[in-house]
Amino acid sequence: MKTDSKFAVVDLEAIDTFSNGGRIIQIAITMVENWKITDSFNTFVNPQMKVPQRITDLTDITDDDVKNAPLFSEIAHRIRAKLEDTVFVAHNVNFDFNYLNGELAKAGLPRLNIERIDTIELTKILYPTFEKYSLAQLTQSLEIPLNHNHFANLDALATAQLLIKLAERAESLPSQTLKWFKKLNLSIVGQTAEFFNLFNGQKNLDSNLKDIGDGVLVANFESSSQKMKPVLEPVDIDDIGISTDLRIADRQLELSDLLFENRKYPKTVITSNRFGKTNTILYLSVLNAMNDKRTLILTKDKRAISHLKKKWNDIFRNYVQGDLFGEYPTANEFIDLNFFKKVLKRKEQGTIQTIKARVLVWLLETKTGAFSDFKATDMSFLSEQISSLKPDLDNPYYQTFIHNNPIPLITYTTLGEYRSVNFSDIDLVINSLMDRSDAIKFKIPTIDFYKDRQSELQVDEKFRVIQ
Repeated sequence: MKTDSKFAVVDLEAIDTFSNGGRIIQIAITMVENWKITDSFNTFVNPQMKVPQRITDLTDITDDDVKNAPLFSEIAHRIRAKLEDTVFVAHNVNFDFNYLNGELAKAGLPRLNIERIDTIELTKILYPTFEKYSLAQLTQSLEIPLNHNHFANLDALATAQLLIKLAERAESLPSQTLKWFKKLNLSIVGQTAEFFNLFNGQKNLDSNLKDIGDGVLVANFESSSQKMKPVLEPVDIDDIGISTDLRIADRQLELSDLLFENRKYPKTVITSNRFGKTNTILYLSVLNAMNDKRTLILTKDKRAISHLKKKWNDIFRNYVQGDLFGEYPTANEFIDLNFFKKVLKRKEQGTIQTIKARVLVWLLETKTGAFSDFKATDMSFLSEQISSLKPDLDNPYYQTFIHNNPIPLITYTTLGEYRSVNFSDIDLVINSLMDRSDAIKFKIPTIDFYKDRQSELQVDEKFRVIQ
């Protein structure tokens, strides 16, 4: 593949897959040279079979469109001649390339043995935070005209315009980033990875970027000068749960008030079975919030969090104005740049190397460093691949988030994630839904809740508070 290569952007419409006896009903080729569209070819093809209604519904191609069209065997030589000595380009290139080669072989011609690149894979690297990469979605996101999806000539034209945008995007990248692509030895469909070798990139470092070492560049980001705080509108706390069937029981109110008024921590609370510990914890947290105190509820698993959320909505939502309740951000949710630089140098399987390339491009733009920036389902396991087992609580992305965003007055996290939590804004930790033996001691006020499992409590005793 060279800078002066001719790119043949191909799109096919077909009846079923080739292995299931399908046939091409339309083929379009748009030529790109020097990143400009220079020529195009388009024809319907007679499949010698009826066009199924589902295909007509998808493409608007009918039996009338193809009945007088040439057979593929009648145009096979011409198509092969057009594609020879080009770089074959398609959106999901393996489908079009293999289908076309199957038809060429059926027509008695040699299969094409030319370079091929996939615009889906290129777009995933160059636009890593898009949620979907279908042609229809990309043309909308990148403002490429496409009036009719699944019509070969229009799809081929749109894909050619996409290819040109991808070339412009690649050339706009810093040269350091493109060098990393080569070092990663990317293994992508066909010769897709070689596409990046056609570009030199920008040698002068943009003022919005900074080099953090090893040629890894990140967008500049800064904390706001004033820290934000959550807003709690005044409420009558005495009304909570009184007028509903989901009211808080007297025993739960009694324990909550006791713990709130006697704020000498740490404390251990033993409750009888089915005491209603969750209601107690939530009510105590609301009391804390009314005094502008933040409470972190440590839970055992995600199911416990779902239970807390449901209880919150059932009992408190109609009484407490303001968004008090939310998940506590953890350092694991943000990229650790120092660890990522180490990961970059590892030689790993192709999928992981491609993920690294996507992250390198993302770092040029992200102001948050949060893995939640990635919307595509194939990036859902990203944090597992490039996160340290020992999260850095001083991670600048994480610290910037903590500084710039109001942390809810009542927050929660699972025990498995607590080591990646910054406790600087927390006034009280409640260890909930766990055995006392699992309790974790913090250097901040802590209450450990656990159920009575050895009948320590008397029959008439509801709870016991141990100083």
